[in-house]
Amino acid sequence: MWLKSRADCSGKIGVTGFCYGGSISNIRAARPELHLAAEAPSTAGARHEGSDPRKIKASGLRPSGEIDKRLAEGWPDTIAALKAASVTHEGYILSCL
Repeated sequence: MWLKSRADCSGKIGVTGFCYGGSISNIRAARPELHLAAEAPSTAGARHEGSDPRKIKASGLRPSGEIDKRLAEGWPDTIAALKAASVTHEGYILSCL
């Protein structure tokens, strides 16, 4: 991987994204050959095609908004899969004012 081979890289690589980009970060985090250390998908689709939370090994911060029912309803399955795989994570359903 280009980034990991750079002299100024610590070897710990993370990925983040918002909305569709968050879904893509989930997909990337589920690819063990990328050796990601962390991910932070913001308002990511928890059940995006190609994203298998059982394969995620990267630590993660996963915020989502309560008014996006489709995403909020998918979090329990994702969180259960991350817990079962002993992946360090924090997930939040944020209330909107």
